[in-house]
Amino acid sequence: MLAAANHLTSPDYVVIAAYLLGTIGLGLYIGRRMKTGTDFFLAGRRLPWWAIGMSLVATDIGGTDIIGVGGAAYKTDLDRSKPNAPERSIWNEKLRTCGLKSGPRT
Repeated sequence: MLAAANHLTSPDYVVIAAYLLGTIGLGLYIGRRMKTGTDFFLAGRRLPWWAIGMSLVATDIGGTDIIGVGGAAYKTDLDRSKPNAPERSIWNEKLRTCGLKSGPRT
């Protein structure tokens, strides 16, 4: 029989404990090399360019952005199958507000 959806089972607790212990262990291992705040915040100035770039992208794009896109599409009835969909998009409205694009308002 399947466990109830709102109760954790023994394997769930094992996975959670392993994750927490692994995270703490990794933090202690890496933390031993950190001597100052500069070492922590700048990673000892040893990061390659691609790691910094990936970090910037991951920081800039979060779950709220992904969820927000769907919410904005729902709110503005953004459906690309409709013939006037480009005029109804959020971006075209913003450009129109700045006077950068002309076109019929819907």
